[in-house]
Amino acid sequence: MIVLSDFKPQIGGITGMMHRAVFRLIGCDLCHVKNNDRVKEKVGEDQSSTKLIVRNVAFEATEKELRQLFSPFGQVKSLRLPTRFGKHRGFAFVEYVTKQETKNALQALSNTNLYGHHLVCFSGKFLI
Repeated sequence: MIVLSDFKPQIGGITGMMHRAVFRLIGCDLCHVKNNDRVKEKVGEDQSSTKLIVRNVAFEATEKELRQLFSPFGQVKSLRLPTRFGKHRGFAFVEYVTKQETKNALQALSNTNLYGHHLVCFSGKFLI
């Protein structure tokens, strides 16, 4: 049950952004909070996805090396390293063909280091 009686977000700044982020993580949209049926539907949905977000990727790592790291767990449908000013930004998006492959990679790579950086992996379902 989600209690919103004490929710008073600030119009700008970090506090308001953090509250919106928390609501997105639990599957609620602020504009639909009054409709309890819709909130219950969203919270009860399957939280698995075929996409992974990988943070803390070392700047020395290449797309080829990341493909080699993620491919043993299933067929990588796509791998993207967003760039800025010619270098990648330290995170990546990996998409598998099936949800099971994604779960396997997520479990296996939870304690992986690449070039001395601990990779932080989580499901792409949390991004709205």
